[in-house]
Amino acid sequence: MNNLNVSLKQNKFFINYIFCIFLFVFIEGSLRKWFLPQFNIEIILIRDFLIFWVVLIGFKNKIYNTEAPIERITLFFSVFFFIVILIQQLVFNYNFGVTLIGIRNWILYLWFSILIYRVLNIKIFLKKILDILLYLTSITFIIITIQHLSPSTAFINQNIGTDIYIFEVARDIVRVTGTFSFTYGYVQFIYFLTPFILYYLDEGKNLGNTKRLIIFFMLIFCVFLSGSRALIFYFLFQLFFFYVFVASHKILIIFKGLILSLIIYLIIENFFPNSILATLERFETASDKYVIHLRMLEIIFGNYNSWMNFSILGEGLGLSSNLSKFFINVDFILGENESDRIILGGGVFGIFILIFKFFLSFYFIIKGFKIFKSFNYSLPLLFSSYFIIQILTQQNTGQLTSHAFSFLSLGIMLSFLKIFNSSLNKNENYY
Repeated sequence: MNNLNVSLKQNKFFINYIFCIFLFVFIEGSLRKWFLPQFNIEIILIRDFLIFWVVLIGFKNKIYNTEAPIERITLFFSVFFFIVILIQQLVFNYNFGVTLIGIRNWILYLWFSILIYRVLNIKIFLKKILDILLYLTSITFIIITIQHLSPSTAFINQNIGTDIYIFEVARDIVRVTGTFSFTYGYVQFIYFLTPFILYYLDEGKNLGNTKRLIIFFMLIFCVFLSGSRALIFYFLFQLFFFYVFVASHKILIIFKGLILSLIIYLIIENFFPNSILATLERFETASDKYVIHLRMLEIIFGNYNSWMNFSILGEGLGLSSNLSKFFINVDFILGENESDRIILGGGVFGIFILIFKFFLSFYFIIKGFKIFKSFNYSLPLLFSSYFIIQILTQQNTGQLTSHAFSFLSLGIMLSFLKIFNSSLNKNENYY
């Protein structure tokens, strides 16, 4: 069966399967920290097995088009990656589990992204994801409100059976985690939600104003109760991007957004005053603009020490993931930032990956603008602005939740590009 003629039944199966994996990413942190902490690695392996199985099904059912450029590029990358990581294994003779983690991080999930690209129908996807986002945002809103109001010693703020430290914004005010095992996972989830919610705020006319405003209301709460400076910066950037490039001519949306933001600020100020004070304290401690500027450059391009310790072969592509600590028993083996891990772990091959990330970022943002101009369809543009931040600044292979959202978003972003190759009417309704 040719992949271009995937049956409707198969298409629904794969889309439902992708959503199941998305939901698993959402709940796996809660399983690991509250209910089954003794099965931490096993829960991760369940997700990996689900990915591995669906990729195999994709090959078996000829969903992949091996004659297409994207599959050929992915295959070339996969083969070259295997060669590099096997050479590293022979040279450094580290635990073979580290090599398997590298293959899992860079190859298995990459083919999963290509599968998403092949099977995802954007119209079906948007109809399904809206209800899911409403439920998940509501659940997250309730949990993080309870977490924010509870002491750090409360069950809802603990990682049961682990020695993971509970971060605090200020004394007795925790950095909320939602259903995720760590604050970084929660931030990744809100990153992922934002472009969809902004899109529905702009285009979801069939949803009704009440539903649109409620989900936007909950999103703002989830941002400003997070205690995360990075999340607040990201949200303000996305909001700025939205109003400048998407809704600049829609005065009513701008007015409603400003009024709603003011209302939310007053609610937080009156009912959660400690949150505002604690967040301001965090901003004051990091107010040196030069340090922030330098920090961003290091995150994107790698720090000085990484480039000074650069080697042609690299130290091990599998070492870029926090998962490798199960075999090496050391955290942040190659560095804290993703760019440092890629440079030190991959050597020359790592530099190639870093350059390709920049190319991919600019390619997607340009395509997003073209789709918006051609079809007046804003989601690819909004999502591309999220994807740039995700791929250039986040721990795409280092941290488990970030890794999952990075490759999910790669598949979704590629799916948006199919719009260019279809015969869409400019007035077609996507929601």
